Amino acid sequence: MLSMIAQGLGGLGLFLLGMVLMTDGLKSVAGGSLRTILTKTVRGPVSGIAAGTGVSALVQSSNATTIATIGFVSAGLIGFLPAVGVVLGSNIGTTSTGWLVAVLGMRYSIAPYAMMLVLVGAMILLLRLGRSAALGTAIAGFGLLFVGLGGMQEAMGGLAERIDPESLPGAGWGGRMVLLGAGFAMSIVTQSASAALAATLAALASGALNFEQSAALVIGQNVGAAVAAAIAAIGASVTAKRTAMAHVLFNVILGGLLIVSLRPFLEGMLWLFAFVGLGPGVLALAAFNTFTRVIGVLLVLPVIGAYAALVERLIPERSASPTRFLDRSVGRVGSVASEAARRSAAETLREFLAALGAGRTRMAVDGAQNAAARIREFMAELSREGQNRSDVRRNLSTLHAIDHIERLAGNATAIESIPRSDRVSDVRDRYDEVKRIAIEWLDDPSKPVPAEKLEELGEEIAELRKTNRRKVLAEAAEGELDSRAVASYTEAVIHLDRSAYHIWRALHHLDPDKPEPDVGAEHRD
Repeated sequence: MLSMIAQGLGGLGLFLLGMVLMTDGLKSVAGGSLRTILTKTVRGPVSGIAAGTGVSALVQSSNATTIATIGFVSAGLIGFLPAVGVVLGSNIGTTSTGWLVAVLGMRYSIAPYAMMLVLVGAMILLLRLGRSAALGTAIAGFGLLFVGLGGMQEAMGGLAERIDPESLPGAGWGGRMVLLGAGFAMSIVTQSASAALAATLAALASGALNFEQSAALVIGQNVGAAVAAAIAAIGASVTAKRTAMAHVLFNVILGGLLIVSLRPFLEGMLWLFAFVGLGPGVLALAAFNTFTRVIGVLLVLPVIGAYAALVERLIPERSASPTRFLDRSVGRVGSVASEAARRSAAETLREFLAALGAGRTRMAVDGAQNAAARIREFMAELSREGQNRSDVRRNLSTLHAIDHIERLAGNATAIESIPRSDRVSDVRDRYDEVKRIAIEWLDDPSKPVPAEKLEELGEEIAELRKTNRRKVLAEAAEGELDSRAVASYTEAVIHLDRSAYHIWRALHHLDPDKPEPDVGAEHRD
């Protein structure tokens, strides 16, 4: 008995390891596809549901999809309402793992070839040829899934000889709640609803559980997976908490409705499945998992606006810090982390420029410097995460932007003290225009960066600095100005020139459509 339990737990461990390797490999192979799919195709709740379903099925992880969504909502690339659609869709997409287990693991068992898949994946991984290494990781993980599933099936088969399903709870409210709690605990302990579902499918296939008992376990597992996501969001950003709350509410409400009406619901579902020759087996349980999620999404879809508003009221926004995008969970996905850092830098620059001239310069300087330090710290942690070349280039651009923001903050106090005089009015007017254009773009970054206009104004300032400097020196030579006035003017226009330049270059590097850093123009102090 103990040996069978040990074998079953070992099989579960291999399955979990396979899930981790396969998901990590698929995420790396996908590269920037997560960002492209979610930001380019999601326009509303319906497209969000479709994208969430597709991406979760692609990477075999609703967590990866949810984390990506958190980052893009924080970055302002996806609104919260469409993001709720993505979360709901990810609940459907993640059920694809159950179909893999039921079809390939049990209906058409590929377990005898699973070890060969592990070998193939390991050989590809050892060659380490770019993305093929990630593909090797995914293949090896895929093989381990079925090695672990085989161990679980064998152990469950032995246990089925000693356990009568009729002796287990299931009939009546008390039995359902016990199984609901057991399924909940399985997801919490394994941190994976897919692994818990695989164990349940193995138990059903071996006869250790009947269909109704298995369905009650699955409901509890889905609720447990959502609560595990909520636990992970404790202490995280408001966006992460809202996304987790949308996930939890959906699964808890759906789970409650299903457990209340479980028996009539199963009878009606199996009656429908009978028309396609599907009995109460592993395929029907996988279908039950998908079918219930689809029904749940269809019930929420007509009131999704009110649903999103409810979540926002439950978790209100209390902070508008420019670094609020830098949630710890965001750092797990390279393209999302890069976008969160870029957006944080843009928000830091926007708040800093808006505060200048409003009597808050000292506070603005401190805020910009603190935010820059926080973004650098966040990006330093990313060096230990899997980053593709595009992410690295984007991170380099963000670091260039942060450098310009810090230099700009260093000039702010000097600019604030420049007296309003005719001698610097033409330079200041152009500097104010640069600042105005920058704030306008930062308020609406969906527009193209006005790089040409900013560069043109910067060149005008540089030319005025040279021309007016000659005039000031000529006046000093004729005795019309003293040396202190010359020094004051020279220092003023230098600070205005440098600040306008740093604003232009910061925006250049913050342009999301230009991830490749242009270091050729980085020549001024």
